[in-house]
Amino acid sequence: MKNPVLKYGLPNRTGGASYSRFVLPFAYDLTVSTDKESEFVFNELKDKDEDLDARKKYLTSETDAVIFTRAKWFRLEDESGSPFSPSFVLNHRRKKLKLRVENVRLVLFESRAKYGAPWDLLQNGFLILDLYFDAPEKGRSLRNPPTLDDLLYVNEMFRFFDPPYPEHRDQMVGFFPMESVDALTRVASRKSDKSSNDTGESSQKRYDWWWKLLEFPVERNRCLLVCKDDAKQRSVYPDNRAFVWTAALLAGGAKALWPEIGDLKESDHWNADRYLEWINLLNVDRPETGNPTDFERDWAKERTYHRWEQFGTYYGFTTHSGAMLGDPPSYSPTHLHFREMYFDQMLLLLYVRTTLFRFSEKLSSITSAERMQPDGQEEWLKEFRDLYRQFTEFTNMYRFPLLSNQQQALEMYALARKSTDIDELFREVQEQIRASYEFVNQEEAARLGDSAERLSVVAAIGVVVTIIVGFLAVPDVFDSIYRFLANLLQLPANTATPRPLLNWRLGVAFVIIVSLGSLFGYSALRLLRRYAAHLKRFLRKRNE
Repeated sequence: MKNPVLKYGLPNRTGGASYSRFVLPFAYDLTVSTDKESEFVFNELKDKDEDLDARKKYLTSETDAVIFTRAKWFRLEDESGSPFSPSFVLNHRRKKLKLRVENVRLVLFESRAKYGAPWDLLQNGFLILDLYFDAPEKGRSLRNPPTLDDLLYVNEMFRFFDPPYPEHRDQMVGFFPMESVDALTRVASRKSDKSSNDTGESSQKRYDWWWKLLEFPVERNRCLLVCKDDAKQRSVYPDNRAFVWTAALLAGGAKALWPEIGDLKESDHWNADRYLEWINLLNVDRPETGNPTDFERDWAKERTYHRWEQFGTYYGFTTHSGAMLGDPPSYSPTHLHFREMYFDQMLLLLYVRTTLFRFSEKLSSITSAERMQPDGQEEWLKEFRDLYRQFTEFTNMYRFPLLSNQQQALEMYALARKSTDIDELFREVQEQIRASYEFVNQEEAARLGDSAERLSVVAAIGVVVTIIVGFLAVPDVFDSIYRFLANLLQLPANTATPRPLLNWRLGVAFVIIVSLGSLFGYSALRLLRRYAAHLKRFLRKRNE
């Protein structure tokens, strides 16, 4: 496995330089900030900043509205407007790697919701941190410049915001000095930090610093209320690692990995899946030696954009990363396209993916709550309707047929969409919510049917009683009935003035009493049946 030297320094310079971008998804709400003296603040970006205007023109108006209007972009800056850009050191083997933060940005989707509103499933944000290998002062060169192996190791280790296993903490102690953690969170540097003296608390700080960045206020008058406890964070993004967007720029691009012309045995030597270096970069793995397995090659082939392979430029996308390996030509700043336009497309996919996970989690929590409290059916039905309404809004705003009018953008977006499993995930969540909504409607229809049945029973009884009472309360009717019965039974004729058998007031009272009694009797019967069913279920669970 080869280990070529990277192009390093500020990525935006002419010719480009290698960098890595780490993206942390989170759910959020906005509240009023009490921090009025913070050294740094997230200020909203304007169109002139970072050339947002050109990036908007690359998209259709519908996509532009979603990414740059319905979402707000912020950058962490000091009072003078200078970006938060500390330098720090990471260790790789016996090598000290000097890195610098270029930008810390915040993207808040659907941030225009009212303060104090309940948590909105569409309110998801992204903390974006750009790193690059710092260059020495002009006229000086690095004795030990960064290599592709160094980039692979930094990408794999730096992205964790929660330890994946207990031993990982020990690895982070050697990789991530506490002075570097303090630099990233703007805490006073410690005088000494020996790995042997690291406590559990300081070891955890090597992961928690991600959340510390989110404690800076937004525009002085607001701060984020972030969903960051373990259970909720997993429901927002089912991973303990940030998404990695990385560009490895080499002299000659991917050709630096190709064998010498005399050693070529196959004509497809430019295929990206042949090279373990590319597979590790795309999959965010540590550097390895040897050749890729057939499985790894098939995996990489499905996730690599093949148009520019023969020219030494590789692009690829996965559920946890996006990668570029190449050497930008002077006539086309491909590194800037990857850094800006293509990242905007991936950010939209990340938002859709994160939001779908939140819908899935919410659906599960509603169903679990219903099983724990079966008597709260009305609240359960209301929550299902609200969930279906939000999902309909989400579908209408974030599922559209055309992203851009640029051919390569459409091709890369299609590959990224497939590689992140967006369509499969969307269909699965949509089917679950739709089936739940249909069930809710059936339950509501059954409830309305029960109500109509009760009214029908009461109405039928009331009608019969009303007719009988009406006949008995009308004088002429009663006299006619008496004469008929007298003739039939040969009784003496009634010569008295016809009078009703019942007073009308007593008749009305009789109708009301019979109707209410029927209603209460029917309702009591249904309640007895329901509680009998609950009792059977309880006894069955206890016996189990």
